[in-house]
Amino acid sequence: MNKQNRGTFKAGTKRKNLGLTLIELAIVIAVIGIIAVLALRGTSILGKSKGMIEGQNILDTVTATQQCFRSTTDFTALGATPATGTAYALANCGREVANAPATSAGGTITNQFGGARTVARTNINGGVNNALLVSNAAMPTDICLEVVQAQWGNYNSITVTPTGGAAVVVKALITDVYAPAAAAACSTATTATFAAVASKN
Repeated sequence: MNKQNRGTFKAGTKRKNLGLTLIELAIVIAVIGIIAVLALRGTSILGKSKGMIEGQNILDTVTATQQCFRSTTDFTALGATPATGTAYALANCGREVANAPATSAGGTITNQFGGARTVARTNINGGVNNALLVSNAAMPTDICLEVVQAQWGNYNSITVTPTGGAAVVVKALITDVYAPAAAAACSTATTATFAAVASKN
């Protein structure tokens, strides 16, 4: 009788150690899935360069200002200078005008490199005050190159002004196709100002 009991116990033990139950397997798969999702999200967040972030924030400044003026025919209310335009946009067009890592105080926007970002009204295609001019100063060479490439399709025209140098129109028409040589002006100084024009939506 004792032998029989021992045999039964051993047999039961073997059966228990054959593998994972369906519930255990489902839990393992769920845990692996959660870890994979977190890893991918972490990679995408960490993978965003300063240039990508800066380019998106410049575009956010433009988009927020355009949305603010969606019910008007032009951007006259921005005033005649980048200073008045930026102050107006910050006061009236929402927090997206100066998303972090940019900061805003006293009607000005400071980008993540310590340079000024401004927004102003301008004229295109024979119109008056019918477009926005966004300017972003003090961008390092590699950031300037990345912003020009990444934001090429979002603007009617783009101008790069190397610090201490002359302004270079790198995109003159909305139909211009990007080529690496287009951003060469970014490389002629350690920092540069990116300026772009966007028509009213």
